[in-house]
Amino acid sequence: MIGGCDIGLSGAIAKMDESGKLISLHDMPIMRVGDKNEINEDEVKELFAGLSHIFFEKAQAMPTERVNPVTGKTVKQGIASTAHYMASYGILRGIAKGMGIPYSLVHPATWKKAMMKDMPKEKAASIARVQQLFPGVGLTRKKDHGKADAALIALYGLNYILLGGR
Repeated sequence: MIGGCDIGLSGAIAKMDESGKLISLHDMPIMRVGDKNEINEDEVKELFAGLSHIFFEKAQAMPTERVNPVTGKTVKQGIASTAHYMASYGILRGIAKGMGIPYSLVHPATWKKAMMKDMPKEKAASIARVQQLFPGVGLTRKKDHGKADAALIALYGLNYILLGGR
């Protein structure tokens, strides 16, 4: 099995067999520590068990203020949020490395260009794309975009990296 991982606390983990059949989708396992959410590392290890390769969305720090090219609205991300996001990225990669699971980093623009060709690149579009590719998957919540992204990252990795672009 291979995995796809949309990193961050609102991310998700997808598992897929090597024929492209979606096996499972999981919201990122988190736990409350004091007044903050943290990745539940033990649950991540359980989800990573049995994977032969995992594809992580490559993390990138966003400027503290930027304009969303789709909506034209100003989006802000604080320094603390950026630090927490980057820490999550390191934790997930470290778990994979520690478990001996090979992994690849995939830039968001790269997998979205391939997997969402001729579609908007917004969060709702990834849910629509997964519903097209995996009928009956049942992504009904707005926050399911993390699961959708994880599934598309896994499928991108399978098709374009492991199988050489079919």
